[in-house]
Amino acid sequence: MKRPTEQIYSNYTTEDFAVWKTLYNRQMEILQPSVSSSYLDALDKVNFRANHIPDFREVDGILNPATGWGMQVVPNICPQKEFFQFLSAKKFTATCWLRTMAQLDYLEEPDMFHDVFGHVPLLSNAAYCEFFRGLSNIALEFIDNPTAIDLLSCVYWFTIEFGMLRERGEVKIYGAGIISSHSETLNCLD
Repeated sequence: MKRPTEQIYSNYTTEDFAVWKTLYNRQMEILQPSVSSSYLDALDKVNFRANHIPDFREVDGILNPATGWGMQVVPNICPQKEFFQFLSAKKFTATCWLRTMAQLDYLEEPDMFHDVFGHVPLLSNAAYCEFFRGLSNIALEFIDNPTAIDLLSCVYWFTIEFGMLRERGEVKIYGAGIISSHSETLNCLD
């Protein structure tokens, strides 16, 4: 299936809006007690809501003044070098297509809900952005060294994607792979 390389908001279907709303509401019901307050604060900053698929231009209008970051539409997962080049330029790569209702609980590749709901709010947090960009700059310095890239991929995986942190003495969810997944959110603290 050919994936879009630009967000054309008028192309979203009734099902797309229903999928976003369903996923958003389902996650918000279970995230409150488990997710970092940094994420909840960031979610408020980017003004995400259940009845509105985020418009990347609107999101860029919030992120850019806050941290200098923006979004770059990609059709699917970027090759590592391209991904790190975008991050180094303060551009987060995100898909703009949504899974179907039949795929609510599992998808082999990241869709817009994972990319945008999971990652983008924290791009309004300066410390998070600094870590993200620093990681990408190190990766670009060692991009031709597979061992170094494998090690940095582990750092990325266990922080940005599946990170947990201690906040006021409690373990909280911080990684986008958990934040955007119903089952991961329910199971990660057990």
